[in-house]
Amino acid sequence: MGLYWLYSTIRWFLARDTPFAAFENAYRIVDLEQQLGLFREPSFQNWLVENSMFFVKIANAFYTIGYFPIIILCAVVIY
Repeated sequence: MGLYWLYSTIRWFLARDTPFAAFENAYRIVDLEQQLGLFREPSFQNWLVENSMFFVKIANAFYTIGYFPIIILCAVVIY
């Protein structure tokens, strides 16, 4: 609990406008990628979902099996 309070206090002092700045930066990156012709992620994701359900299922299983236990373990250790 003390670590979370410390983190929140430091974040409040250092990064008050972070959500707005993060979205603004993300839009800038996407614009730059589009100008350079590098913005291929949406078309790649659509192709992958339409043509490779096996890979999508493997990725979802990995996310479910791997991500949540790690998050729970870290939360327990920090608590």
